[in-house]
Amino acid sequence: MIKKMKTMTCLFLCILLTASFPVCSFAKSVGTGMSGLFETWTGSGDSTCVIHLADEVLLEKMKYSDFEKLWYGSEEVPADYYTVSEQDGYTVITLKEDYLENLSTGTYVFQAEFTDAYARLRIHVIRQKIIVKDFVCTISPENYAAAVYSNSTVSFYADLFESLSYRGETVDSENYLVEGFDNNTSIAFEPEFIASLAGGTYYYNVNFKHVDGVLLKLTIYAPYMPGDCDGDAAITAQDARLALRSAANLENLSEHAKNAACVLSENGAVTAADARKILRVAASLEEVPLAK
Repeated sequence: MIKKMKTMTCLFLCILLTASFPVCSFAKSVGTGMSGLFETWTGSGDSTCVIHLADEVLLEKMKYSDFEKLWYGSEEVPADYYTVSEQDGYTVITLKEDYLENLSTGTYVFQAEFTDAYARLRIHVIRQKIIVKDFVCTISPENYAAAVYSNSTVSFYADLFESLSYRGETVDSENYLVEGFDNNTSIAFEPEFIASLAGGTYYYNVNFKHVDGVLLKLTIYAPYMPGDCDGDAAITAQDARLALRSAANLENLSEHAKNAACVLSENGAVTAADARKILRVAASLEEVPLAK
C-alpha cells in the first residue's frame, strides 16, 4: 500500500511539473560553421555582419522577420547595443560602437537566435597590431604547404589573412591557396609557382590584419649536389654554417640538406668535419667528393 502511494505521488508530481513548464517540441537548428563575419573592428565606428549560408534550408530559418535575440555566451546582448535589418533578403546585424568599445583585442563569437534556428557570428577586435619575433613557419618540401598555428598569444584565423610579400613585393594571390581550419591558417603554393623559382631559400612575409612578423621559410632544392645544404646549386659559407649548426644540434636539417651535408660521414650524422670540408670547398681550397 505504501509503495502504491509513493508511485501515485511521483506520478502526481510529474503531472504538476509538466503543467508548470513549457515543453519544447523540437530543437532549434544550428549551423555547423560560421553563419557570418562582422567587419573587423579597429577602434571606431559600428561593425556589420550579413548572415549568409550555403545551406538554403537553414538560411530560410534565419530570416529578418524571425529574429529574436543576440547572445554572447550565456549573456543576452541588450537590444540597445545593436540593430537588425534586412538587405537583399538577408538578415543584417550591426554592433554599435558603444558596445564594441567595451571589448579588448581578440576574437568573439556571438549567437543570433531566430524562431527555429541559431546563427554563429564572429568578430575580430583589433585595437593595435601584435608584433611577433622569430615566428617562422617552414614550408613542407613534399607538398609546398605550411600551417600558421595559433598559440596562447595570438590566433591566426584565415579571414584575418591579407597577403604574402617577398622583399617588399606582393605575391600574386593566384600563386598560392589560403585555407582556414579552426583558428589556424594553411598556405599552399601552386606547383607552377614553385617550378618558376630557382634553387635556394626564400622568406615570405605573411601579412595579417592583426599581426606583423610572421615568416614562411621556403626552400627550393636544386639537383642534388654534395655540400649544397641550402639547395641553391652553389657551395658557399652558408652551407658550411648550416652543417656546423646541425652538428651542434642547433638546427634541424631536412633529409635532403642532411644528405648534402654528410660529405665525409658514413652514418648519416653531420659532424664538424663535414662543415670544415664544405667551408674549404667554398673557399676553393678543396674539391667536394662525388656523392656516395
